[in-house]
Amino acid sequence: MEKKNGLSTRSVVAVGIGTAVFIILFKFLAIPTGIANTQINVAQAWLSLIAAILDRSLVDWLLLLVML
Repeated sequence: MEKKNGLSTRSVVAVGIGTAVFIILFKFLAIPTGIANTQINVAQAWLSLIAAILDRSLVDWLLLLVML
Protein backbone atom coordinates (compact mmCIF):
# COMPACT_ATOMS: atom_id res chain seq x y z
CA MET A 1 0.00 0.00 0.00
CA GLU A 2 1.10 3.48 -0.78
CA LYS A 3 1.40 5.99 2.01
CA LYS A 4 -0.78 9.05 1.51
CA ASN A 5 0.64 12.52 1.84
CA GLY A 6 -1.11 15.01 4.10
CA LEU A 7 -2.81 14.90 7.45
CA SER A 8 -4.52 11.80 8.73
CA THR A 9 -7.93 11.85 10.36
CA ARG A 10 -6.30 11.19 13.71
CA SER A 11 -4.08 14.26 13.36
CA VAL A 12 -6.99 16.49 12.39
CA VAL A 13 -9.06 15.31 15.38
CA ALA A 14 -6.09 15.79 17.73
CA VAL A 15 -5.55 19.34 16.46
CA GLY A 16 -9.26 20.10 16.87
CA ILE A 17 -9.35 18.84 20.45
CA GLY A 18 -6.14 20.68 21.30
CA THR A 19 -7.50 23.90 19.81
CA ALA A 20 -10.71 23.60 21.80
CA VAL A 21 -8.81 23.04 25.05
CA PHE A 22 -6.48 25.94 24.31
CA ILE A 23 -9.35 28.35 23.56
CA ILE A 24 -11.28 27.31 26.68
CA LEU A 25 -8.19 27.77 28.85
CA PHE A 26 -7.38 31.12 27.26
CA LYS A 27 -10.88 32.59 27.57
CA PHE A 28 -12.18 31.19 30.84
CA LEU A 29 -9.27 30.18 33.06
CA ALA A 30 -7.05 33.01 34.23
CA ILE A 31 -5.45 33.74 37.58
CA PRO A 32 -6.13 37.30 38.74
CA THR A 33 -3.25 39.31 40.20
CA GLY A 34 -3.31 42.28 42.52
CA ILE A 35 -2.52 44.69 39.69
CA ALA A 36 -5.47 46.26 37.88
CA ASN A 37 -6.42 44.70 34.52
CA THR A 38 -3.68 42.08 34.86
CA GLN A 39 -4.09 38.33 34.94
CA ILE A 40 -1.99 35.23 34.40
CA ASN A 41 -3.20 33.00 31.57
CA VAL A 42 -2.84 29.25 31.94
CA ALA A 43 -3.08 28.64 28.18
CA GLN A 44 0.58 29.42 27.51
CA ALA A 45 1.68 26.89 30.13
CA TRP A 46 -0.66 24.29 28.61
CA LEU A 47 0.77 24.91 25.14
CA SER A 48 4.33 24.57 26.47
CA LEU A 49 3.46 21.28 28.15
CA ILE A 50 1.87 19.90 24.99
CA ALA A 51 4.91 21.04 22.97
CA ALA A 52 7.21 19.18 25.35
CA ILE A 53 5.14 15.99 25.26
CA LEU A 54 4.02 15.87 21.64
CA ASP A 55 5.64 16.55 18.32
CA ARG A 56 6.41 20.20 17.55
CA SER A 57 4.56 20.05 14.22
CA LEU A 58 1.26 19.38 16.02
CA VAL A 59 1.79 22.48 18.14
CA ASP A 60 2.55 24.51 15.00
CA TRP A 61 -0.80 23.43 13.51
CA LEU A 62 -2.53 24.36 16.77
CA LEU A 63 -1.00 27.83 16.74
CA LEU A 64 -1.95 28.28 13.11
CA LEU A 65 -5.57 27.41 13.82
CA VAL A 66 -5.76 29.66 16.88
CA MET A 67 -4.35 32.63 14.96
CA LEU A 68 -7.04 32.43 12.25
